[in-house]
Amino acid sequence: MPMLSINLLGPFSADLDGRLVAEMHANRKVGALLAYLAVEGQRPQRRGTLTGLLWPGMPEKSARHNLSQTLYMLKGLFPQVAAREDQGRVPLVLADRRGVRLNPEAAVEVDVQRFEALLRDPARLAEADALYRGDFLADFYLEDSSEFESWAAARREAYRVELLEALSGAAGAGLQAGDFQQARAYAERQLGLDPLREGAQRQLMEALARGGERAEALGRHQAFRGLLLEELGVEPGAESEALAAAIRAGTLAPATQAGEGEGSSTGGSQTH
Repeated sequence: MPMLSINLLGPFSADLDGRLVAEMHANRKVGALLAYLAVEGQRPQRRGTLTGLLWPGMPEKSARHNLSQTLYMLKGLFPQVAAREDQGRVPLVLADRRGVRLNPEAAVEVDVQRFEALLRDPARLAEADALYRGDFLADFYLEDSSEFESWAAARREAYRVELLEALSGAAGAGLQAGDFQQARAYAERQLGLDPLREGAQRQLMEALARGGERAEALGRHQAFRGLLLEELGVEPGAESEALAAAIRAGTLAPATQAGEGEGSSTGGSQTH
């Protein structure tokens, strides 16, 4: 069934019935409104909330006029979309005096919603990770709205943390099960997203050492130390140094301790 696909993880794009809609960047207020409604518009959003988000500090009358114009342009881009029950086409946006929302009957797929649904099933982590093409709205911003940028930054951090925590859990599960390739892959993916994530670095060191690559594990530790000193001016934490010492000595904590949370040899507080 043709539908509207809204992609907010990584580059912002909208695809309507297989056709890329380029106007998201041409008119950033229209794009910002669509992005906000795609994430928050499952319930009606008050017009005052939207004007404060997109035109902060502007007189109310002018801001409401701008919102009306932006809604008009958004409806012009997507006057009708496929209905979820495959019965004709319906308006994308519903707007009245009470508020604005996306039509719940419209066939709209939003990548962040699917991403969060997939993350709830550990067996589908790889699918969720594949959807994460980059940080939320990575290439989209509003120079004249700190309110919108604050909202986007909060969502950006939340989605990154959700994925990092899921990856950390999967790496820990791999260590517990003796699947050191899995543990290594998920630890390295975390470090790709956050190179200063010290818990992930410990997971990687342990996966390498337990997989017979002690020299590689210690080399990664030294490289990580250099990165921390360069970026933050700090040394790795005590847990990391203790793990490195255990690797040098040829002894490690029992695998049953791996992945038990922040206090285990694979956890620990994160350094950012």
